[in-house]
Amino acid sequence: MISVELVKDLCEELNNKLAGGRIDKIQQPAKGIILLSVRNNSTNYKVLISSLSGKARIHITETTYENPSEPPMFCMLLRKHLIGNKIISFQQINEDKIIQIETSGFDELRRDSTKYLIVEMIGKMPNIILADDSFHIIDCINRREFRNPGLIYRAPDLPAGLREPSYSKTNDISKYLDDYYTKLEKEEVYRSKSKQLRTTLNSTIKRTEKKLGARMIELSKTKSKEEIRQKADLVKANLWKIKKGDTVLTCENYFTDYSQVPIQLDPILSPQQYITKLYKEYNKLKKAELYLGNLIQEAEDQLYYLKSEADLLSRANSDKEIDEIHQELVKQGFIKQSSSVKNKPMNTKSIPLKTKSGKDIYVGKNNTENEYLTFKFALKSDYWFHAKDYHGSHVILVCNGETPSDEDILEAAKYAANNSQGNGNCYVDYCPVRFVKKQKNALPGKVIYTDYSTVKISTTTI
Repeated sequence: MISVELVKDLCEELNNKLAGGRIDKIQQPAKGIILLSVRNNSTNYKVLISSLSGKARIHITETTYENPSEPPMFCMLLRKHLIGNKIISFQQINEDKIIQIETSGFDELRRDSTKYLIVEMIGKMPNIILADDSFHIIDCINRREFRNPGLIYRAPDLPAGLREPSYSKTNDISKYLDDYYTKLEKEEVYRSKSKQLRTTLNSTIKRTEKKLGARMIELSKTKSKEEIRQKADLVKANLWKIKKGDTVLTCENYFTDYSQVPIQLDPILSPQQYITKLYKEYNKLKKAELYLGNLIQEAEDQLYYLKSEADLLSRANSDKEIDEIHQELVKQGFIKQSSSVKNKPMNTKSIPLKTKSGKDIYVGKNNTENEYLTFKFALKSDYWFHAKDYHGSHVILVCNGETPSDEDILEAAKYAANNSQGNGNCYVDYCPVRFVKKQKNALPGKVIYTDYSTVKISTTTI
C-alpha cells in the first residue's frame, strides 16, 4: 500500500497542513500505534503513526481510538520530549519509505532543542524512532541491536529491485490512507471476532452433544425397570413356594405366556426383604427415567438453539452482527462475557428489504431479533416464513392487512431459504403470524406454528 512515490507526495501534503503547528497531545492507543494531536492555523489534526508490520504508515486520521488506562513507556518518553514542540517539516529520507519529522522546542533548561521523530515504513521491520539534534537515538518503539538508545541513527539502504505497489495520485492522501486502513482493520477485527466466537460456539456445541449422549446412555439403563417390577410381583405372588435356603424360584410368568421361568433370589435377604429391594430399585429407575427425560429435552433444546446460532454466525457480515450474537449467547448463559465485546443494547429490528410490489420484508439476524420480529414487531395479519427442517432466520412479510400475492410469497420465501442452512435450496413453511406461537420457557427463536403452507425454493426460483 505504501510506496516510495506515495511517501514523497505524502510529505508534501503533511507539510502543507501541519508544518508550523504545535504538538499538543501524544497517545499510544495500541502496541505499535502513536497518535499526535497537532494544532495549526486554528485547526486540530490527529496524526496516526503506525509501526505495525504490513500496516506501517503515517497520515492524518479521523478514526477514534480508545486509550489504555496507563500510557506505555515509549508514549511517556515522547510526551517528555515532543509535547509543545513546533513541527518544522516532514522529509522523505534517501527516497525511501522513511519520513523524518523535525521538531523544535526547549529542553529542561529552556534552551533551544531539536528533536526528530523518524518513521520507517519498511518491509517486516517498521519502526518509530526518537532522535536528538545529533541524530543519537533516544529510544524507539521496536528496539533492535542496530536501533538501540545511544547509537547514531543511519537510514537503512533501499533494497535493490524492490517492487513497489501501484499508486494512483489523489488530492487527499491522508484520507485515502485513513479510509483504506480503517476498512482493513475493521475487516481484521471482524474476522478475528468471527473466528473466536465460532471456536467458542463449536466447543459449546460439542460439550452439549457429549452431555446429551451421556444422558441418553443413562436413560437406556432405566429400560430394565419394568423387568425388575415384574420380577418383584412374581416373587410376591409366589411367596408360598419359597422355602428357607432357596436360591432360585421357578414359577409361571403370568406377564407373558405362563411358561415356567426361573428367578434368582438373594440368599442373604429374606423373600420379603428381597421384594422390598426390587420395588425400591424399580421406583429409583422410574424417577431417573422422568428426570433424565427432562434433562434430555433440555439438552436437545439447547443443541437446537446453539446450532441455530452457529448458522446465523456463518452468515453474519459485520462486526456489529457478531457482537449481537455474542451478547445473546452471554445473556442465555452459554458463554462468558468478553472484555472485547461491549454490552450495548441489541438492535432488534433489521433493515427492511423490498418486494417487487413494494412490500417490506424483514430478516432476523440473530434469535433475539427473530423473536422480536415475530412476536412484537409483526402484526397478526403479516406473514411469517422459515426454512422447513433447517436452522434459519425468521422472515416477516409486511402485508398491511392485504392478502399477499403469489409473487410476494415467493420473494419472501426465497429470503427465508437463502438465510438458512438450506442455502437457497429447501422447502419453506409460511403462514400468517397469528398462527405462530412461542414455546413455553423455550430459548429465543424456538416456535411452533400451525395452518401453514409450504413452497419449494431453489436457486432457479424467481
